[in-house]
Amino acid sequence: MLRERHRRSLCTGRRVGGRHRVRADRRSRLGDAQLEPDAGAEVERYVDRLYEIQSAEKSPYSHVEWESSVEEKFARRLDGDQRVRFFVKLPQWFTIDTPVGPYNPDWAISWENEERPRLHLVRETKSTYEEIERRGTENAKIACAREHFKAIGAEYGVATSFDDLVSQMS
Repeated sequence: MLRERHRRSLCTGRRVGGRHRVRADRRSRLGDAQLEPDAGAEVERYVDRLYEIQSAEKSPYSHVEWESSVEEKFARRLDGDQRVRFFVKLPQWFTIDTPVGPYNPDWAISWENEERPRLHLVRETKSTYEEIERRGTENAKIACAREHFKAIGAEYGVATSFDDLVSQMS
């Protein structure tokens, strides 16, 4: 529904009723500059990478912009699972400093079930656990993040899927 409605449109975000909503306009003003709808290819790629959150109470945003199929599937499963009380794909401005540069983890999650009442998690989604298949700086940032979140009492880890996250919770 969102994809059809907003194709060939410029998407902008605004806050409505405590939630960030994605809306589209044929034109959007940035100062005196006009952005025309035929900026279309970029906008179409953006809209195609949006997942509309079904459980409004679980996130402050109406949509998640995913960067990989792993993230898209992860978002869908977070949204649909009863143990997940709250989740957010962390915005680009949310970073922690590491010796190899700023690091932006993927997800903040509040998890709750009988065995683990109210657990706050930070997760990085990757397609593999194989460090050799990732950039060296990426591995260094993940190692720094482990120490950072351990120091503040938040559970941090890498997950390759939602099922992987569930097994980490056992």
